Amino acid sequence: MYEDTLRGSWNGKPFARTFCGEPSLWDVEELNVLNLSSTGYTSLDSRYQLESVLQDGHSFDAVFIYHGINDSRTNNTTKEVFDSLYQHIEFYDDYAFVKNHSAYHRVSLPFALQWVGHQQRNADKQYLPKEFFWGLLQGNPESFLLEGSDVKSEKSFQANYTAMIDLAIANDIVPILSTYAFYHAPSYSRTAFEQGELDYADSVFVTELYGLPDNVTQGIERHNTVIRSLANKYKDNVIFFDFADSLHQSSNTFNDICHLTNQGCNQLITEVEKILGQRFSHE
Repeated sequence: MYEDTLRGSWNGKPFARTFCGEPSLWDVEELNVLNLSSTGYTSLDSRYQLESVLQDGHSFDAVFIYHGINDSRTNNTTKEVFDSLYQHIEFYDDYAFVKNHSAYHRVSLPFALQWVGHQQRNADKQYLPKEFFWGLLQGNPESFLLEGSDVKSEKSFQANYTAMIDLAIANDIVPILSTYAFYHAPSYSRTAFEQGELDYADSVFVTELYGLPDNVTQGIERHNTVIRSLANKYKDNVIFFDFADSLHQSSNTFNDICHLTNQGCNQLITEVEKILGQRFSHE
């Protein structure tokens, strides 16, 4: 369960995907890897996904949870508008409505009428602009971006992680937690980034995709504090490694503030291989 900040390629195995490129975990262990990452996913998306796959009867030995930057994007609104379940973003508001109805009811006329009512009731609701959340890359920062200095997502992030950890433990799944590695290159500016002047391997995404740079780094750091705290609280039930602290920050490991190079991915692979080798037997 993680953000799609890692390079990955389909490896042809059923329901499996390598999540950091080559060498893959398939070179070390015969594993079934279910990759549920996707672009823009927050910890709330992973919480919903874990609930769903377990309800569908899937079972796992372990679940790797890796989040940090996308939740920071949710902070770019006022405290009054911010919602703990991120329903100040229209997608999450709509999904919460659909989630409360069974698959059978979703194809019925009553549901269709309720959906219309839901849309009408929220016609004037103030959402975080779609253009920003899914990639506002042009123009000057809007006034709402300044609100990102208030890390309102911290409690939501903790609630989502706690729910996933508790759910995993209840289903005899080992939660693997890691802090979120990021690199805010020295003398960062959007212009310098776009001209390839910074200490990044490849200019993939400007930091402004997620918010004002200082606010983004502050958000990730606060989220990492939450992860470390939960790792300590659940120390008898989870596996934890501090990837953010151990990964060297340079163009060797980062393409931008959060997307890893192959070398960065391979370092993450090494950590996971070590954990799997120590914790799980392979016959």
